Amino acid sequence: MPKIGISYSISSVALILFVKIIYGLPCITDIHCYANAKCSIDKNCVCLPNYVQLNETTCAPLLGEYCSSNEQCTPHNSICSNNKCMCDINYSQLSNDKCTAIYLGQPCNENEDCNHINYAECSDDNKCVCESNYIKDGKLACSSLLGGYCRKDKDCSVNKSICYRSKCQCPDNYVQRSNLECLPIKLDKSCINDVECAGTNHSICSKTNDCICESNYFAISKKTCRPLLNGFCLKDEQCTVNNSICVDNKCQCKPKYKSYANNRCITSYLNESCISDIDCEGISYGKCSNDGKCACKKNFSQLNETTCAPLLDEFCTTHAECIVNNSVCRDNKCQCKFFMTSISNRQCIPLLTDTFCYNDNDCHDIKHTKCADNKRCSCISNYMPINNTVCAPLITGDCLNDNDCITENSFCLNNTCQCRHNYRARSYVSCEKVSLGDSCHKNSDCEMIKNAQCSNHNKKCICNENTFVFNETSCIPMIGKFCSKDNECDYDRYHCFDNKCQCLYHYLPVSENQCVSGGY
Repeated sequence: MPKIGISYSISSVALILFVKIIYGLPCITDIHCYANAKCSIDKNCVCLPNYVQLNETTCAPLLGEYCSSNEQCTPHNSICSNNKCMCDINYSQLSNDKCTAIYLGQPCNENEDCNHINYAECSDDNKCVCESNYIKDGKLACSSLLGGYCRKDKDCSVNKSICYRSKCQCPDNYVQRSNLECLPIKLDKSCINDVECAGTNHSICSKTNDCICESNYFAISKKTCRPLLNGFCLKDEQCTVNNSICVDNKCQCKPKYKSYANNRCITSYLNESCISDIDCEGISYGKCSNDGKCACKKNFSQLNETTCAPLLDEFCTTHAECIVNNSVCRDNKCQCKFFMTSISNRQCIPLLTDTFCYNDNDCHDIKHTKCADNKRCSCISNYMPINNTVCAPLITGDCLNDNDCITENSFCLNNTCQCRHNYRARSYVSCEKVSLGDSCHKNSDCEMIKNAQCSNHNKKCICNENTFVFNETSCIPMIGKFCSKDNECDYDRYHCFDNKCQCLYHYLPVSENQCVSGGY
């Protein structure tokens, strides 16, 4: 795009004002702003309340506002129903821009999306699931396992468990084997002293005058005590604690596992077997994956066989914990170094260059840069750094050829990067495909489709009168209607002659849009 000099003609000023209004900059009255926008006190186009800026030209409705299609409703998991943006079925409104899941298994993007389900979180595969130490209880609820929070006994899902001091626990005469099971220790015999219980190995007489299994044992039947950790054994099969084996006639945790109380073996090693997250408690930021192996939680990466390291935006205490190149621990979060920016949770790239500047003139060696507030050279608006020395144009940026334009589905036209035919700018960095049937507010929203207009009836892009739909993105003049060149007509059957679409030689029209063989 040619540079505009200091001297402006009246038409130049009008053009500049028009361009600025289009991109949400200055305005005089509301009429200068797009639909669902108004002119603010400081004379800038801003979105109306309960609308959000989608791109430079569009204010999209939030929940409760008018709509004509699902695509217009911006909150995740929202739909257009009865011309209002509403949460989709199985979702409930949390705020004007948030729909949260009602059922377990519903799609989510973050933990907050599962807020309507107690003790639920968003899993690595983006579904609402129960948190660690909670288990699915139907479609609507997560119930506490042993060690989970509770207010009354019925909140605890493990058989025989009770709510004591706000935690689900095993009652008297039961011992916890994992967070999923309470095992009995009471035998089917009364007693006055230990001698009367001698008929069962590893049993004693309790204060309630019942024969019970000794510490580190549980009752596998009314007459038999089986060992937990540190209990006597002769073979591995006798050791019932997950990941335990018989070593030196004692039930002990397998190598790479360590004992927790007398009833659990937890591991400090990734990729070891597990049943629930509690088995992986020895690994910071570890969890039990769907394939029954200890793995790193979402947004953490395996550093070695025992360590999960935080990626960007996760908690940290030292720089060394942050393993992403060019990241540091700042405000207890792994973040990109100053003058760097993240493009994923695993990558930091330079904003452009480390070149120090006092004013824009100091950045003249690098095209399309300016001196930013941090006194570093950075790309100007509508340009993006692709390395430390080049700012490439986005939509509306200057260009010499198509290769200069880095936005997908864009090309260089009249020295300006623009979206290709049948695409329109969603933002400076995005070109979205425009098809017949897309939602619109006015005719200009459909201008990327030749011979299309915005229907007053349902606010969707449709073909003009005297044209017909050739495919999702084309409107072709009917036979006998005006044209200016061949490619405006369906050239496989007819062409443009005398500014009208006509059948080719040896073809005859049989309808307004069809030619068949048979002409002379």
